[in-house]
Amino acid sequence: MFTKKKYSRKQTRRKPLKRRVIRRKQILRPKDDPFPYEKPSFDASGVASYAWMNVTSGCLNKSLFESPKIGIAPSLRQICAKALAANADSICPSYLKEASWECWQLVWENILQQGMDLPTLFRSFAAAFGGESSFRSHTPVEGIIERVHGTIADRKRSALLTCLIPTNLKHRLENVFSNVSVFDFSAFVGTLRDSCTIIDCSRMPVFTSSQLLALCNIPTVKAIDISYNQAVDDQFLYTLNTCLVTRKSQLKLIRVCGCNAVTNRGIMALLEAREESLLIYIETNNRLATESMFISRFMAELDLSDDAPIPGTRWKAITSDKSSFTVLGRCSLAMKIHFLLRVKRFIDVPDLLWDFKFFDKVAGHDTTTEEFHDSAWRLRLQFANMRKTDIPYMYIKDEDMTVVPRLVNPQKPKISAHPELKALVSGSNSSGRKMKHVKTDANLFFFGA
Repeated sequence: MFTKKKYSRKQTRRKPLKRRVIRRKQILRPKDDPFPYEKPSFDASGVASYAWMNVTSGCLNKSLFESPKIGIAPSLRQICAKALAANADSICPSYLKEASWECWQLVWENILQQGMDLPTLFRSFAAAFGGESSFRSHTPVEGIIERVHGTIADRKRSALLTCLIPTNLKHRLENVFSNVSVFDFSAFVGTLRDSCTIIDCSRMPVFTSSQLLALCNIPTVKAIDISYNQAVDDQFLYTLNTCLVTRKSQLKLIRVCGCNAVTNRGIMALLEAREESLLIYIETNNRLATESMFISRFMAELDLSDDAPIPGTRWKAITSDKSSFTVLGRCSLAMKIHFLLRVKRFIDVPDLLWDFKFFDKVAGHDTTTEEFHDSAWRLRLQFANMRKTDIPYMYIKDEDMTVVPRLVNPQKPKISAHPELKALVSGSNSSGRKMKHVKTDANLFFFGA
């Protein structure tokens, strides 16, 4: 009754027991890349484009990776934040949604201090926590601007002190070289919606008109500098005006200086755009007449008064030294945006500024990290300290001003002959008779040919 029940088992060989391998100190990484990158492209010289979004803005601070000093016991929160910052390349946007900014703030500050702030990481953190008041784009910079720099960190600090807006903690600087895929750049930067992108692509002869137009059509780009580029001409400005009217481009500030192919017609095309265009400020070397009606007929020289209106448009020229807008001529693009936003309240843009500077230099794969950052921050500091000898002509839009009528040259009416007279003249010319010509040469008349 209580005997054990026998089970019929198959006579098979027992599988060997395998121990489970425990992999410690490893973080789960996303299998798929959240952003599809374009395959490397090559130009005529064989130079490949580099992935600028995976390059840090400065050298790594190796002193922060060392063990803490004896007698100083960090908190568990600091240890976890430091460990996550050391493996920052594994953080994807889906992880940031699992916790609030109070949890991720210390992690982001450690990432900035360690120099691991890749553009991909900045875009992820800015998209999730860019609206927080305590969010910052760079580590706090202090001190004075030095002329002689011993290390790359000192040069970066001087460049940040020169270019950053002092009161804006959300102003981010990025350095990009010429061998970059412009269309990948446009797709990557345009995904950060709640931001104001500023692009300085002046003195870039390698860029074509289609590449410059792709930069202008990025949805988040509010200000751009396309000066001293041969690809910029009147036809380029006509195409840009079409993009502005159709709201394909969200530009509000543009700088077009040193372009020999740009004439007054191209600038007037931007000024005469309809109300759908968001453009509000233009800098150029072209001088537009501001007189209207008969004034220009009685004046020998053009006298541009303070805030003189441009006839036929809602724009006015800033020419007098007494105007408060004259300071814009010597400022950088970021300071122009800050002045028009904070001081004059002319534009409305997000607080997060992403400032890009393109350099006409190739970043090769054989370039070391130190050489890459050293050349980038040296060029950034050199362009920031460059003195501007001449102030361009500045034009600003005013929706409340009345449109001044433009002076139109009167055309003389054409007097047409009577139809019968036309028929008589055409009939006389069609006859086969040869008209007699009076000889006026005396030698030919007396002596013959």
